[in-house]
Amino acid sequence: MKYHEHKKYFETAYKTGSDAWTHLPMEDRGLKLKEELPKGGLILDIGSGRGIFAKNLAEAGFKVIGIDFEGGIVNSANKEVKNWGFEGKMKFIESSALDIPLTDASFDGACDFGLFENLHKEDWAQYANEVTRVLKPGGFYLSVVSSRETPNFFGFSPKNSVDGEVEKYGVHYHFFEKEEMQAIFAGKLQIISQQTISAKNKEERYYLETLFKKPFDIPQSKPL
Repeated sequence: MKYHEHKKYFETAYKTGSDAWTHLPMEDRGLKLKEELPKGGLILDIGSGRGIFAKNLAEAGFKVIGIDFEGGIVNSANKEVKNWGFEGKMKFIESSALDIPLTDASFDGACDFGLFENLHKEDWAQYANEVTRVLKPGGFYLSVVSSRETPNFFGFSPKNSVDGEVEKYGVHYHFFEKEEMQAIFAGKLQIISQQTISAKNKEERYYLETLFKKPFDIPQSKPL
C-alpha cells in the first residue's frame, strides 16, 4: 500500500506546527520499556517525528535511532541533536517502517507511539516482521495505538463501529482491540503486559499499550 497522501498530510502538519499528536498528555509514556532495558541499551523509535520521545529516552541513559518517512522532520530532528547535547547517542533516519534499513537483531528495544494505527491491514504482517527482525532475542517492543474503546474521534465513534476503520484528512486510522494486537504478533513476539490508557484530553481519546518480548528462538533472517 502506498502512503503518498499520508506523507503530504504529515509534512504539512510538521511545517505548520499542527502536529497535535506530538504533545498528547499521556502519563509515564514509555515507562514500561525503560524499566525492562539496561541503561545504555539501543532503542529504535518507529515514527519518531520531532524526536521528543527519542530525546526523553536519551535523557534516561539510552542510545536511540529514530526513523520516520517524512524527510523534512528527520532533518529537523537531526539538527536538534547537537542542541540537546546527545551527539553520538541518537540520530534520525528517513525510512519506512515496512522496510527498515538496519541490521537484524541489533536493538535492545523498540517503540511506536501512533504510527502503526495509520497502516492498512495488508501491511500489518510486514510491519510485525520488520519489528521482530531488528530486535535482539530477549528484546522488548512497546506499542501504543488508538484503542477501540475511544468513544469519539472527530465525529467518528470507534467504540460503536464495526471494524474501527476511518479515514480523516487523507490519513487512514485503525482503532485496535486487544485481540487484534495479539493476533498480529502471534508466533513472533510474546505479550508481557497490555492495558488501555487515557490521553486525558477533551475528546476522551483512549490508547492500547502493549509490551512485547522477543523470544530467543525466533529466526533472524529478513523476510523476502
